[in-house]
Amino acid sequence: MPGLNFKNTDVNYAAIFSAVNTQYNEENEYAITYTVIRYDDECVFAYNHETNTFENIKYTKDEEGNFTLGEKETVYVLNLTESENAAIASLKETNGNTFENIVENFGLKSDFEQKKLESEEMISTLTTERDNSIAEYTKLQGEYEDLKIKYQKLEEANTSYENEKKNELLTKYSVKLDSEVIEKYRNDLSNYTYTDLDKNLAYELVKADDSIFSLNNGEGQAIPKADEPLSGIEAALSKYSN
Repeated sequence: MPGLNFKNTDVNYAAIFSAVNTQYNEENEYAITYTVIRYDDECVFAYNHETNTFENIKYTKDEEGNFTLGEKETVYVLNLTESENAAIASLKETNGNTFENIVENFGLKSDFEQKKLESEEMISTLTTERDNSIAEYTKLQGEYEDLKIKYQKLEEANTSYENEKKNELLTKYSVKLDSEVIEKYRNDLSNYTYTDLDKNLAYELVKADDSIFSLNNGEGQAIPKADEPLSGIEAALSKYSN
């Protein structure tokens, strides 16, 4: 009955076994961690009984025969038929004698992986569009705030100009009207347009001094006094005499 065939090497099996099974002693009741399957001068292929996996274990040996274990890599053993193994071997050879990146190189993505990739691309696109929309919104918000500030300044300037003209009007009427009347309108200035203020003050003037007008022919029509020239205010008020 044939036994295990080992590659020609200066390393013996017992030394390899001891190197990977550090607890194989009386103190640990000769616990076996690895079953050595094959090895060469650089690597041991063994079965790990603790993790139930196969591993490639790198090692080095110094001149005195001492072993130093290196990187350990989990590997997988496939249960293949002869034809399946031949197909796998052919695919590996075509891929440069490696299985790395074979899915990408041969486009062997599963439907799930393909849909996952499409979903990730869609998410990336939507994320970009969202970020662009946020940036555009931020830009428009800034422009809106700028316009709002400009509008407020224009409104303030217009209000200031109107108030100046209204105060000029009050000063003009203050020559004929009592200060109490003038102050009443001055304190409520924001509630009047210039035109409305002018009309109200003209009405106040008529109430305060009806001697501005006289009657002609007894018909009740109020007309300016013939012997007095019309002042600027009286000329403005003449349209309210009818």
